[in-house]
Amino acid sequence: QLLSLNNLDFQDIFALETGWDAKEQIKGVETVLAKEQLHIKQIYQNYAQDDEQDTYQTMMNELEYSSFLKDSKITGKLINPKLSMQLFRRVCDRRVAAIKIQRWFRFNIISFVEVCVTSSIPLRNGKPVLKTERMLSRQDFIIILIKIAYYRQKSATLAERLKELIEILKRNTRQLHASGFRKQVRSANFYVVFEKYRWHLRHIFIYFAAQIANPKNYDSLDETMNKTEWSDMLRCVRLLEPDGPITIQNMDKIFSNSRTEEYDASSQVVEESEPLLTYPDFLEALVILACFRHSDPYEPLKLRFERFLKEDFLPSCLRWMNSPAGKQMAKKAESKSREKEILQLNK
Repeated sequence: QLLSLNNLDFQDIFALETGWDAKEQIKGVETVLAKEQLHIKQIYQNYAQDDEQDTYQTMMNELEYSSFLKDSKITGKLINPKLSMQLFRRVCDRRVAAIKIQRWFRFNIISFVEVCVTSSIPLRNGKPVLKTERMLSRQDFIIILIKIAYYRQKSATLAERLKELIEILKRNTRQLHASGFRKQVRSANFYVVFEKYRWHLRHIFIYFAAQIANPKNYDSLDETMNKTEWSDMLRCVRLLEPDGPITIQNMDKIFSNSRTEEYDASSQVVEESEPLLTYPDFLEALVILACFRHSDPYEPLKLRFERFLKEDFLPSCLRWMNSPAGKQMAKKAESKSREKEILQLNK
């Protein structure tokens, strides 16, 4: 059953398109969704779960969403990978805020009268856990598709843009035929490992991508890593030749194969002004590094990856970040960042 859309979900779009009748645009979009809802449901299920059960509890995490972006070939000049991940964050943050309020209210206000609840409140030390992961429901996924459809085209109605996007998705999404490697990386088992080391991995990514030693927001999806920052990271942690197993050629290949590419209207790769890795791209690249560092094909990939993190990558990164050279590098980067901010304010 297709849920109805709310104008408030698309305030950012209607603020830009002042000449549009919001109700008419939403009506047109709902007509397209009514015709294509089975295709959208199938795409969502392919990426949001490992099994074939169709439940309303099924949610899409950021790695699954990133895999969807890679397969669908819908990122381009107008809707680049960074903006696509920002849309994910904005849509998810509304749900995260609602869950926090709901848990606090249930625990502090009505817990004493609740006799039957559909789901228990997670507790830690007798208090409700308010922090929750960013996840997309199927309705959230539809909202993101509509926003992507809008931003990737400069003209046509919202319904026409969505219809064209869905046709591209029908051609390009091929999760069931994805490589064995990507199937493993996007699996639930790997996601557990990514979450286990999330704080360290996010810290390292932000440090090398934005060169911020003490980030205030570890859950931001605004940072991206360019090829220079990628090579600097490998050199600093001694994974690049002659100190490590990664050659310059392999370093470039890992970077290129891991990132979410940009495409034109016919799904052909286009030249980017600066190729970048998003955080989910970065995680995939780390798994490839683990394969180079621990190359035994008889050892399961998940075990090789976790061993690589514990024995090689995390200790080397933290050692560098806490070294005098590492602290100086971050200090210089933060100084330059502040200078840029001051220049922008004076303009």
